[in-house]
Amino acid sequence: AVRGIGGYHLLCDASSEAAVRRLRDRKRRPDKPLAVMFPQRGADGLDAAREDLEIGAVEQAALRDPARSIVLVSRRANGRLAPSVAPGLGEVGAFLPYSPLHHLLLAAFGGPVVATSGNVSGEPVLIDPVEAERRLATVADAFLHHDRPIVRPADDSVVRIAAGRARPIRLGRGVAPLELELPAELPEPVLAVGGHLKLTVALAWGRRVVVSPHV
Repeated sequence: AVRGIGGYHLLCDASSEAAVRRLRDRKRRPDKPLAVMFPQRGADGLDAAREDLEIGAVEQAALRDPARSIVLVSRRANGRLAPSVAPGLGEVGAFLPYSPLHHLLLAAFGGPVVATSGNVSGEPVLIDPVEAERRLATVADAFLHHDRPIVRPADDSVVRIAAGRARPIRLGRGVAPLELELPAELPEPVLAVGGHLKLTVALAWGRRVVVSPHV
């Protein structure tokens, strides 16, 4: 369990089927795909990712964007990623390191790692070291903390390439809160909230709308 800038990640060797299965069992996440972080290597930083993924120009731009969102990318049939990373799917959620600690870890390890949210499935992301060690005691083999406070939790953003553009399907770290301009002015302020446990909140007034991160 590694403390990042928006919460904890659970990391394991993405090429080891045994490690990925063990993580799934402990996290109680049997089927949902897991995101993979690749070391930054080569002139554009994507040489390591190209060993496992089919990366076109649009995917390249999305992966290298400073927001460092998770990007859904087609996987190579002869890649090294464990089958349990994304069972039955032809795509993998891939992203590059976005903090100095991530860069050091990935450079030292030399290969891709599963980097999934540091929580038990269905619970919020953890940001406090003491709480993380308590809640993840039966999940993680070890903990890597740092002393940079996390003011508020933030899940990783997720984008999908559609019609030649990277389009967000989950707003989070590096992207939200997101402010947009409305095509017409509202007669009064409007608050929109999701209908279940996982949601975003939008507050609109005038010709402005601000969308919250995924909660």
